[in-house]
Amino acid sequence: MKIIAADSGGAILKKDYEPICIVGTAAVMVEPPYRRPSAVVWKAFEYNLDERTPILNELSFCLELSNKFSVNVIHLDISLGGANLLDLNVKKLSNYKISPRGRKVLEKLIPQLKNMAKNFSNLKILLIGKESLVVRLAELTAGIYGFLYTINKFLNNENEEVLYGLPKMCSISLDNDYLTIKSLKPSEFDISITVHTSKNILNSIRLLEYPNPVASGFRVIKIKRKS
Repeated sequence: MKIIAADSGGAILKKDYEPICIVGTAAVMVEPPYRRPSAVVWKAFEYNLDERTPILNELSFCLELSNKFSVNVIHLDISLGGANLLDLNVKKLSNYKISPRGRKVLEKLIPQLKNMAKNFSNLKILLIGKESLVVRLAELTAGIYGFLYTINKFLNNENEEVLYGLPKMCSISLDNDYLTIKSLKPSEFDISITVHTSKNILNSIRLLEYPNPVASGFRVIKIKRKS
């Protein structure tokens, strides 16, 4: 079964490791054996932390991919036990254990998402969240492309260094002009995504990866210029 999912991830951080913004959204189409994407849509956005725009973009990119591939299922990064978006309404939300704040957000989001998907009744759009491996692959994809975006942005300004926060439980490695993001979750030992980049870019910077001291399970990459 082919599945499409999307997520937004990776963050530019302040010196105290607090996030400034989330960087970019990725949608992926994944097919067996579900180890890496077969197709990717990624776009750079610098989201404020309180924005609801990411999930709207995530569904938009998923629908964009669904027009190109014969896929019947979309996974969204909303944790409602795999409920089908097209079967939901505000009244049915009362059947789910959600925080008051989360319920308020979803009461506004669900009608918007349903309106976006109204011409895609052939699709199952499941609100499955991080239980989905395909959402996880979208998260890692957003993380690696967001990292490349942050490097390029850094090289175009005069900052001495910048901190980039990776998605949870993952690490990045370099091999010549290739960057690989790999999951650090034991159950995802064979999950990784590799992208090609310019060797000149990597030759002009120094990278130091280490644990985020204020967010357990997350890692940080410090990007500095080579002297």
